[in-house]
Amino acid sequence: MKHILHAAVLAVLFAAGSSGAATATEPYRYWSAHLGANTLDHWDARVDFGAGVAFDGRAELQRGLHGGVQVGHATEHARYELEYERGALRVERLALGPVTEAADGRGHYDAVFANAYRTDRLSESLGTFVGGGIGWGRVELPELRLGSTDCRCFGPASKSGFAWQLRAGLEYRLSPVQAVSLQYTWLALPAPERDDGAAADYERRRFGALSLAYTRRF
Repeated sequence: MKHILHAAVLAVLFAAGSSGAATATEPYRYWSAHLGANTLDHWDARVDFGAGVAFDGRAELQRGLHGGVQVGHATEHARYELEYERGALRVERLALGPVTEAADGRGHYDAVFANAYRTDRLSESLGTFVGGGIGWGRVELPELRLGSTDCRCFGPASKSGFAWQLRAGLEYRLSPVQAVSLQYTWLALPAPERDDGAAADYERRRFGALSLAYTRRF
């Protein structure tokens, strides 16, 4: 009986190992592109006119497009990639102290990241990924005036520097070489600033972006 049990255990272990080898994912390279919208609806700033005169301000924004392209390498439970992202900013209203006025200005942000993810398969066609990246980002805001005072209080303002992001998503495999995914990204970008005239120091923003991605192996 002892020998029979021993042989049965070995058979189960061999079968499990064979099954794992059969379902294991071979390493592959891929490219991907995603497009969606960010959640930026305002950007606060401190406007300093000098001589101890400063006011809290706010640029109210319309949520803009957010997208990116990636190229990377994947293994059974991990992905490593380089990514370029770009997002749009549109200013709809400015507030400075008690003054609030409609505005119309467009800006954007750019970022380059090195990302790493943990990946898992829920089924043959469905999988998840979660991870993040670090890199470089730049924010550019246009010249923004308070019309009644002709005050160039909020811009143009820009800043480049360290950026980071976190991301989680759900992937659906269309074929052995194609997949689509829904992903949510949480970004932290540099705080734009303006030194000429009235100095404007914007806060460092962290915000989300929801996007749909297409991925293809090569």
